[in-house]
Amino acid sequence: MKRQILFAAVVSFCVASCSSSYNSMKKLSKNTMLMSDMNYYEGLKQYYSGTTDNAIKFLNRAISLNKENDAAYFILSQIYQGKNQRIEALKNAGLAYTYSPSNEDYGLNYAQNLQRSNRLDSALNVYSQLITKDSANTDLLLNMSLIYGVKGDIVKSIKLYDEFSSKYGINEAILENKQKLYLQLNQLDSAISVGNKLVELFPDNPKHLALIADIYANKGSDSLAIEYNLKALELVPTYPLAQIGLSDAYRREARYADYFRILNHIFKNDEIKNSDKVNYFNQFLGNKQFYQVFYPNIDTLINNFIVTYPKDTSIYPIYAEHLGKLGKLDDLNTFLKEKLDSGSKDSTLFFKFIELNLYTKRFDTTSLYASKAIHIYPKLVKLYLYKSYALFQKKDFDSTIFVLKAALPYVKSDSVKVDILSMIGDSYHSLGKDNEAFAYYDEALSVNPANIQVLNNYSYYLSLVDKKLAKALKMINVVLKKEPNNSTYLDTKAWLLYKLGKYDEAKTVMRQSLLYGGNESDTILEHYGDILFKLKDIETAKLYWQMSYDRGNRSEDILKKLNHK
Repeated sequence: MKRQILFAAVVSFCVASCSSSYNSMKKLSKNTMLMSDMNYYEGLKQYYSGTTDNAIKFLNRAISLNKENDAAYFILSQIYQGKNQRIEALKNAGLAYTYSPSNEDYGLNYAQNLQRSNRLDSALNVYSQLITKDSANTDLLLNMSLIYGVKGDIVKSIKLYDEFSSKYGINEAILENKQKLYLQLNQLDSAISVGNKLVELFPDNPKHLALIADIYANKGSDSLAIEYNLKALELVPTYPLAQIGLSDAYRREARYADYFRILNHIFKNDEIKNSDKVNYFNQFLGNKQFYQVFYPNIDTLINNFIVTYPKDTSIYPIYAEHLGKLGKLDDLNTFLKEKLDSGSKDSTLFFKFIELNLYTKRFDTTSLYASKAIHIYPKLVKLYLYKSYALFQKKDFDSTIFVLKAALPYVKSDSVKVDILSMIGDSYHSLGKDNEAFAYYDEALSVNPANIQVLNNYSYYLSLVDKKLAKALKMINVVLKKEPNNSTYLDTKAWLLYKLGKYDEAKTVMRQSLLYGGNESDTILEHYGDILFKLKDIETAKLYWQMSYDRGNRSEDILKKLNHK
């Protein structure tokens, strides 16, 4: 049987009185039952003082002296439950109940441990044993009902709830659980009946009205859903479930004025998490047609939201996206800059601001704020890419190379690594350092030999310096196998053929390039003119050079060609 803590005082007195004599102590040590109890009470003392590891040592020592020390097993099971060591907790709970099957506390503890270990049939068996000893214990009945519910035997679970109610009267928790079980069975009318009983017995709780409203909504009866949600809000005007349910019902009924009116209440309701409101707003952002039709209402909603919670940074990203969708780019730029300059470290805001300034070609601002973001998030490779792009557009190629090289240690994917190596190669080419450029293209191709962009650029730049033209032609042929109708890649091949002196082949390929959109490129038009010139078609060559000029080509070479006689 479970020992009483008061026994510790008796043991202490016994030890004190026996300590005067070595022989008496030796005689005491032979009494293993008493020594087991002494270790048990010391373990109990350690347990209540919070030193559970020491408690385990003493309790195990108690069991080694008396394997039937049921109380020691029970406390060990409690300790292991606290440590979330379910196997040990279950083992000790079972041993406690085995050695003292008449102890209801041990039985309940064992059954609960079986439940936690998902051994539901065994738990039901123990609960059944306990109920035969204590038929008035409501906790046992309820636990059995819950287990039947988990096992999917909803009918049996409801039957036990009814049995409980007939014995012990109506209980709010019992009715709520019974309603949930009817919902699991999809017996909606029965669930509504239980809900109305709850409203009758507990009229001040808006939860029951809101749940009935939700069931009516699932039945497709939005008018009744609206009615019951309004009743719930009469009790508690800010009750979240009723507000949300009412707004959804108004939306389904296409009563949009009422829908947005309730939404404004929801977005001002402190009982509803702002993160949930943000998720709600994201539904608008994802529905393009709805957004376009109701953007004035949505604009009012988001502006009220941010005015109500001006310091909640979680709202900033959706407000920024909203401004972007409305095309208010100046307002968006001002908003983002203000938040970032005031100390916000939100990566989403940084990305939106940097992307916006890239889009509007404010490259100095892009570079500056990308640097600030990199200082905060040094491992976000995308920030380095944005900064390098801005620097490249400013023709600051040395700085571009420096930033891209700084990004390489943080790159985890081969595709991104290839892109960065390729961009470093492009930057070196822009500096006129072709050997360095070609070295980086080779490194990129060692990672991915079939990268189209690298193969095209590498082969084209080789043609410009008249180096390794045969190698370049092989590379561009690999590209064209994958994208045979790309005007840029066709232009590269045609230009290589031109450099190799194969003018007729170059003309054929270049005509394909023009057919697939090359006539929109001043470079391709100039190249075609050059090929025709080599074929002695001077007048047609000048025609294409003029077309290149009209497309914006103002290079010295094109002017010389046009003035050629």
